[in-house]
Amino acid sequence: MATYLIVGGSSGLGFAIASFVIRTDGKAIIVSRTKPPAPPIGKGTLAWYHCDLRSPDSLNSFLDAFGEEPIDYLIYCAGIWDESADKHEVDVERIYGVMSVNLSGFVSIALAMRRSLLSSPRRPLIVGIGSISGLPNSGSLRPAYCASKAGMR
Repeated sequence: MATYLIVGGSSGLGFAIASFVIRTDGKAIIVSRTKPPAPPIGKGTLAWYHCDLRSPDSLNSFLDAFGEEPIDYLIYCAGIWDESADKHEVDVERIYGVMSVNLSGFVSIALAMRRSLLSSPRRPLIVGIGSISGLPNSGSLRPAYCASKAGMR
């Protein structure tokens, strides 16, 4: 049974991936700030850890609770954007939050999970989900979001 650590797995693409893992006899470990909905029926298993990636204390608490359990695949699909940019406002706290979730969290968790990944009996893999907004000339008016997603490339 393959073990997937899915960061940002309580909704959207992350929950779709977790659902697929459960249906195909895998182990999905979701890390998110909100509890995921009930998983689909399948032969696999689901575990959930609370973590708000905007908070270093929350991230450290998750890492302490998780320990060094072996994982085969790390899938990072957490992401938020700066809604204040639509109003042409500058909300520094929100900008820091976007960068923390979309980029710093990815780097922090990838580094922290090294031992868990290297203890996998399979060939471990890290997948970071980006966005076309991180590409040059994307036309987006959300600079923090674009910068954070460009940093994942």
